[in-house]
Amino acid sequence: MQQEKINMEKFLFKKIAIWVLIVLLILGVSGTVLFGWAVQYKAKGGQRGGVFADLLLDIAEAPRPLILLINDATRAVAPEEFPFSYYSGLKRFDDSFSDDGYLLVSARSRRHDQATIYLYDLKDEKKVFEWIPPIKDILQATTYRGEHNDVARYVAQHPYLLKNGDLLTTSGQGPLVRIDACSRLVWAVNRHFHHSIERAANGNFFVPHVMATPEDFYNDYDPDMKSVTKEGHKIGPLRDDGFAEVSPSGEILREWSIKDILENHGYFSLLYGVGAQRTDRIHLNDAEPILRSDEYVKTGDVMLSARGLSTVFLFRPSTGKIMWLQTGPWIGQHDIDYQGNGIFTVFGNDDVDSLPLHGFSSIYAYDQATNAVSVRLDMSKHEVFAPSGGLHTILENGDIFVEHPYIRLHRLSADGDRRWSFVSSIGEDLVSALHWSRYFPRDAVDLSWMDGVKCN
Repeated sequence: MQQEKINMEKFLFKKIAIWVLIVLLILGVSGTVLFGWAVQYKAKGGQRGGVFADLLLDIAEAPRPLILLINDATRAVAPEEFPFSYYSGLKRFDDSFSDDGYLLVSARSRRHDQATIYLYDLKDEKKVFEWIPPIKDILQATTYRGEHNDVARYVAQHPYLLKNGDLLTTSGQGPLVRIDACSRLVWAVNRHFHHSIERAANGNFFVPHVMATPEDFYNDYDPDMKSVTKEGHKIGPLRDDGFAEVSPSGEILREWSIKDILENHGYFSLLYGVGAQRTDRIHLNDAEPILRSDEYVKTGDVMLSARGLSTVFLFRPSTGKIMWLQTGPWIGQHDIDYQGNGIFTVFGNDDVDSLPLHGFSSIYAYDQATNAVSVRLDMSKHEVFAPSGGLHTILENGDIFVEHPYIRLHRLSADGDRRWSFVSSIGEDLVSALHWSRYFPRDAVDLSWMDGVKCN
């Protein structure tokens, strides 16, 4: 045994000629580069290489379970909390103005240690109802994960309140779910939905999503390849953003690909010809149906906002046609709304890699009749700059409701004067992030369902 140990030590510490070491180093580096290239080629849909290339891809994916385990562990830290000491809850700036509306707020709760949704009465300055999304039940009922799909990072984005107290929401990047007034899961659609949730005149919902099903995704641990399909990429990997029409019972009735819509209308340069190729090139963040016809629009038309392309357009599903399309002057915009008479308003983030183009974000107006764009409101007065996110609603009296991501809600006059601001306080000098809240006039909300709610 001792002799074997001595022989092993002699072998391990044997001198090697420098030229041999250099050759081994060159072969090692070359092999690593070729291995990486082959795996990337195969992952992007390359067909050459046969069984050998498939084997290389299998070897590269072998560490996946460990990577997923590490990824889940690192996401378990509670996020969504920010220091804020200027005021708590509702802060009124215009003493002559009274607001008796409601806010439907998506925020994080310290008490429940997760994302919750609550209805806030602006008149009485208090919460009147709260929903606690059953996140564990949602995860158990679905397979899509990606980001935001765990208890710590679930954000309950853009909740939609139904007349019976039920809510529709998503994780921000995950399954679309319906919960009842007792926060019980009614149904879950196992797809990658994201951003806005809007209801059409026919009662169905339009929601941005990824065209592929979870089974088709390349992987769910590489952020650059998240929600990208294994096959069918003509020009590099691309997250094929689309939008779906979903029934109140949770059935996907129809779905459309933004890539296909733009390609069918010849917008190849818009999709592929500007800037470096990015996986999340389209980044659809709003799919909002037109609710009533006029001389410019038809009921069922859908307004679409593609942040990654700085482009908004009006799509007519009944004919498959783009009615108009406008790129800029906004950059990285969110939330397109129709004001009637051919006027569309857009929340222009105006950021370049999270740096403000002008120092603030603006709300723009696009006139379909003249194809002209103007600034409806620049928000420099209150230093509203949204590198991402952001919503606006033009109210009946001309005031503007704005979500200033990710911390504050504002009601501004048409001239930009602040009526009030709101933060979701969760501790001393601490507020929760907000994720696409809604404002309702008092007469638009029927709360009679609350009288019949009996939860265990």
